[in-house]
Amino acid sequence: MAIRLPRAARLAAALCLAAASLPGIANASPARPDPLWTHLVPAPQQVGAAAGPGWSPSGRTRIVVDPAARDRLSDEAGLLAGELASTGLTPARPRIVTAGAHAVRPGDIWLALGDPAGGSPERYALDVGGSARIVGATDTGVFYGTRTLLQAATLAGGPRAVPAAHVLDAPLRGNRTVMVDNGRKYFSPGWLRDLVRAMAWQKNNTLELHFSESTGFRIASDRHPEVVSRDGALTKDEVRQLITFAKRYHVEVVPALDSPGHLGQALAAHPELQVRLSDGTVSKGDLDYSNPAARKLIGELVDEYADLFGGRYFHIGGDEFAALHDPAKVPQLLGYARAEVGASADVYDGYDHYQNELVDLLARKGKTAIAYNNSWRVEPRLEPLDKSVIVDFWARQSPEWPRVRDWLDAGYLVRNMDENLLYYVIAKRFQDAETGKTRTPGWLFERWRPERYLRTSFTQELEYDEVPRQTPGQFGSVLAIWSDDAAFQTEQQVRDRFAPWLGGYSARNWGSPVRANTYADFLASYRLLAPPPS
Repeated sequence: MAIRLPRAARLAAALCLAAASLPGIANASPARPDPLWTHLVPAPQQVGAAAGPGWSPSGRTRIVVDPAARDRLSDEAGLLAGELASTGLTPARPRIVTAGAHAVRPGDIWLALGDPAGGSPERYALDVGGSARIVGATDTGVFYGTRTLLQAATLAGGPRAVPAAHVLDAPLRGNRTVMVDNGRKYFSPGWLRDLVRAMAWQKNNTLELHFSESTGFRIASDRHPEVVSRDGALTKDEVRQLITFAKRYHVEVVPALDSPGHLGQALAAHPELQVRLSDGTVSKGDLDYSNPAARKLIGELVDEYADLFGGRYFHIGGDEFAALHDPAKVPQLLGYARAEVGASADVYDGYDHYQNELVDLLARKGKTAIAYNNSWRVEPRLEPLDKSVIVDFWARQSPEWPRVRDWLDAGYLVRNMDENLLYYVIAKRFQDAETGKTRTPGWLFERWRPERYLRTSFTQELEYDEVPRQTPGQFGSVLAIWSDDAAFQTEQQVRDRFAPWLGGYSARNWGSPVRANTYADFLASYRLLAPPPS
């Protein structure tokens, strides 16, 4: 029988083998921080040298929670205790005690709430000496501090102490999203939980479920069960359980119900609501929103899922509405625009009016809408897209489309969703690029930055509009899994092949310095950090 070493011992051995790719870790000068800290994913924003022996977990390690934060940090303490044991960093779950900083002993971890420098609610400070002390602005900040400590302990390899350091850390942007197209491909609750763990391990905070698509609608509905896929869908209880699980990892789960396009599955049950062009053809995936019954259907679905998910955000889609490719063929949509917006309105005003009705519905429920940037003009418009909408800047497929600065200058919040580099596409035709639509995870790591927005889609030159980091309106970024050919990969294959995409995205999206100059260098250390603790 083969003997399986504890995870910490296996990682220590792997780290030795990778020493050529991780220069300097074993020979750090005490005058500067140990280079180990630069290999975390993401790396902390600031790491200063500190005196002391470092932190060594053992059977004597305790998790000490500040009395003032006992109730707010109980979940973080409990999760950390389980992870220390499951990774083999401690032989059993450490004891959790409530006490002040004066009671902390060597080998202990102290958790507290405070006010580290900086403005982000996700900020934290980590001081490593004989003990490890984490102070976060919120429970989320403390949670991220525990991710940093666990990653450092993982790279150190168990027997070696986590090197002494003063860490001060916070993200560049507040929204760091991974989107999953679970409309065209069914992903099981277990797979989604594993993704949440991997996301949180690398400090991503939003999971977006794109559950309605051309060939699937995969969350149960009480109000319209006829639209739900019969070959696999999440139950409402499974969604609630996922939301509860994700909250433990400080991940918000956001629903995405795309309309008026991409509705093939839902409209298969309601063909009377499909767009009929003037030449007699039917656009089967497009909603004829000039029909009150069509607007009622989508309004009821949005209302139902907004209640199911709770949370702050709801993605209403708005991309690739094929019926607008030739406005002359959809006179009913022009009639809708002029009836609702004004006699001089064009079909695009009506398109925005339809979206704004959904925005208003969500606003009445205390939620903010997110939509794609498929609007042909920002301003002037008789009725532009409501300024409260967060815009996903994913494509610019025509010179007529607004550039990212047009959206920012008009006052919108924008997320970077570069289809050239941030799309992992499950489809055979993209395999030469490791399932990226035009690129690879290496291109993502080496070329993409959160402040770089695509200027033109599908170009080999990768033309960007680079926006200064501190420019207002940059809300976050989105890394997407698109299920173009659902059967092409199993869940396990998607998980394994998506991992380096998530790693490169996480390393860059946090906005901190990245030590690795090449993707190969990055992978050498990243592979030692996976999988996340369970």
